[in-house]
Amino acid sequence: MNYNFEFKCEKCGYYTTLTGPIRHNEDWAYAPMICRDCKELVLVLGCTTPFYSEPYKPPEAEHCPKCNSSNVEYMDEDQYPCPKCGVNLMFQQLNY
Repeated sequence: MNYNFEFKCEKCGYYTTLTGPIRHNEDWAYAPMICRDCKELVLVLGCTTPFYSEPYKPPEAEHCPKCNSSNVEYMDEDQYPCPKCGVNLMFQQLNY
């Protein structure tokens, strides 16, 4: 199963698509997050359970795939603020 969404900001024109896998394994899944360093909305591997063992943490977990920063922030499932101007992004699922 893949994550396929298009996001756009009606205020500043920011646009991105996020496409990729949803699950990594039973404790880790990909989720849209805002990277506060490169100011992009990205799919980031995050923990789905409050308990995990550090040796089993994937090396790419909780890091921006564009700039490798760990300064990423989880988003609400139904509200995604624009990483450039802060206005809520319009989003839709892509069918492909």
